[in-house]
Amino acid sequence: MDDEVDVEDQNKMNEKRRVKLYLLVDGSGWDDRGTGYVEVAKTDNGHSIIMRSDVTRGPDGNPEVLLNTRISKDDIYQRQQEALIVWNDPFLQQDIALSFQIASGCASIWQDICVAQQRPCFPPTQDDNELDDIDSSSGTKLPEPSISNLPEILAAIQSAPPVHYARERLVQSLLSEGYIDKLLEIHEQCEDLDDLSNLHKLFTIFKSMVLLNWTELLKALFDSTRIMKVIATLEFDPDLPNKELHHRKFLETTVKYKQLLQLPDTLQTKIHKAFRIQYIKETVLARCLDDPTFTTINTLLINAHNDILGTLYKDEAFLGEVFELLNDSSSSADENKIYEATLFLQEMTSLAKTLTPQSKSVFFMTLGGFGFFSKMAELLASKRPRQPMVAADILWQSANQDPAVMRACAVCYQQKDRDYPFLTSLTEQLLSPHQDESMKGQLTDILKLLLDGDVSKQPELNDMLRVFYDTLIDIIIAPLSEPTTSTSTLFYQLELLGSCISHHTYRITSIVLHHNVIAKAINLISDRKPEDCPIHLTLAIIRFMKCVVLCKNEEYNRHIARNNLFAVIVDLFEKNGRNKYNLANSAIISIFEFVRRENVKVLVAYIVDSFWERLKDVHYVDTFQKIYERWEQNVDRDRQMADGQTDSPDSSHAHSNVRRMVGGFSGDLRDDDDEGYLFGDDPEPEDNGAKAGAFKLVVYDDEEDEAKKQQAAATTQSAEQDKPKETTPTEDEDADTQPTDESDEVATNNTTVDKSDSDETTTRKRKRDEDGDDAKDGNDGNGELPSKK
Repeated sequence: MDDEVDVEDQNKMNEKRRVKLYLLVDGSGWDDRGTGYVEVAKTDNGHSIIMRSDVTRGPDGNPEVLLNTRISKDDIYQRQQEALIVWNDPFLQQDIALSFQIASGCASIWQDICVAQQRPCFPPTQDDNELDDIDSSSGTKLPEPSISNLPEILAAIQSAPPVHYARERLVQSLLSEGYIDKLLEIHEQCEDLDDLSNLHKLFTIFKSMVLLNWTELLKALFDSTRIMKVIATLEFDPDLPNKELHHRKFLETTVKYKQLLQLPDTLQTKIHKAFRIQYIKETVLARCLDDPTFTTINTLLINAHNDILGTLYKDEAFLGEVFELLNDSSSSADENKIYEATLFLQEMTSLAKTLTPQSKSVFFMTLGGFGFFSKMAELLASKRPRQPMVAADILWQSANQDPAVMRACAVCYQQKDRDYPFLTSLTEQLLSPHQDESMKGQLTDILKLLLDGDVSKQPELNDMLRVFYDTLIDIIIAPLSEPTTSTSTLFYQLELLGSCISHHTYRITSIVLHHNVIAKAINLISDRKPEDCPIHLTLAIIRFMKCVVLCKNEEYNRHIARNNLFAVIVDLFEKNGRNKYNLANSAIISIFEFVRRENVKVLVAYIVDSFWERLKDVHYVDTFQKIYERWEQNVDRDRQMADGQTDSPDSSHAHSNVRRMVGGFSGDLRDDDDEGYLFGDDPEPEDNGAKAGAFKLVVYDDEEDEAKKQQAAATTQSAEQDKPKETTPTEDEDADTQPTDESDEVATNNTTVDKSDSDETTTRKRKRDEDGDDAKDGNDGNGELPSKK
């Protein structure tokens, strides 16, 4: 009787898995290759899809195998409609389709494929109305936890529909009545029995639960009382059957938990839990997590870290004990304790990056109140190995996360003049020849972050800049003049000065010119031996020079031209090979290209006058030819302006500009006529009867009438004086347009008035005065003027 039942069940199973095989043939569509029964079987190479014919048989008398292919781990399989599975097989290089006779058979094979791939099992695409009609029992009712029901539990979890309410019911079932705890008890039983097959199923079950990506379920799995048991289930990966994983042993024995000061038990529990969640994310399930699940777990981890950090920095008594250890300067002070306290603060600073901006500011302000930044700056000079590196990393993270609080504390420390002023200590360590080069890079970045920003939006930056330029800039510039300064110090010194020149034009210009910083920097190339000026320092000097040129500061440009500071750059360009493609040449050409593109006239004229003969043969780039063309355009434009504005007050400026462009830059530019044009005050035009300082912003009515009368009288007197003088027009023109010396050129152009123009102006003026008197006499007091006769 039992045999008859088994045969009947087998027939039903075969009927469910009866399929028709189709192969895609190019040019003729899908080709029918027969019908049979399909199954997913485990082989030596993994899992395979095997289909046997229900009609033909092979030479051995068994059903002929129509299809035998391995299941790929890639997402290549598609379930279409209710009874069709289609994929492009990478092993057979063939498009394959299986058409099932019964939809439930298709669902069963689809589930087996998903299990073999270790992917969630989703039903085929359906319309929204069909999804709404899904039976509430589908994928939500879970079998009772037991060893015999593990396959059904796994199938129910993996076949959960991708619909929110369906997954919600599934999660509610998992969270109800201790379902997860019962599964964990089953794992302990299977582990005691060494039941590897069921241990593999439990691994897949818990991994699938994590991949459901449901926050409440993840919180339950990662509960502090349950997380180690969950990690135990994840030690038996079916994809690594021959490799023993010892996650629990690593977490319980290998990992050492260091406790600087005694913490409450609840806080220690939170710390252990956060570390284990991070271990699951980064080690246990690193290759299995998809992006959404990874993001959800990361969010849980961030919340756990923020909770721990908030508890620590709000406990002022605890922080007081930490800084008491750091500030212990007695001979009996434990160096290891100081180092561990520094590491503890480094960990806190690292965790602070996930805080909200407001909480982050409170965090750093709280630490700053204990002298946090000044103490870290003091530890930069520590002789203990790795201690300065840890302190530099703490300051670098702090400057990146909240530079505003760090600026405020730095100014406060500097004003109080403590034993180790913060900014002074940073600067001294940056310029120290004994400091590690990588740490100098961090210190340079810290100072850049503290000095960069918008003063209008960051009020504390103004105080920071004032302290920096009043007390530190001279210390930073000084090593440029010392021949013994190390290469690494010069490199980072030039990086910092270049950043200051780019961002603080108003404050640093006079300092750069007064200390001749540009010449000192550029002459490092020629003054130092080749071994003392390696390529990375040379490139740093070129970058510094580019920062100066990019400012488009006329004072810098004239300083460069006057002192011939491009000579060293051009010498380097020729020495390096004028027609070579390399980093140094490209950096130099970029400077000249900027001058050409922005038409920096002072530098364009300087380059053509001083270096054209040396650069005109460089043709692999057209930069220098275009600079020469730009110079010619500037000269022509200034000549046209000079010719068209001979009688204008600014004609002397145009003539001076043409002389400068044509005459070049020989001699001291301070003696050139256009020195006053760029830096001096505009000349005041002469005015008959006018006195210096008589100009007013507001002119009242009585003053205006008096001014008109004086002007009319002066004009009349001038006309009377010119009237008896009879000259030819040519003589007048010569007398008016040819001043006796160059110093009177502007005044002559401003005061020379043609005779006919003067007479006509006098006549119009008298007419306006007569009309004005008539209008005043004819006003009848009612606001109306009499009509003209």
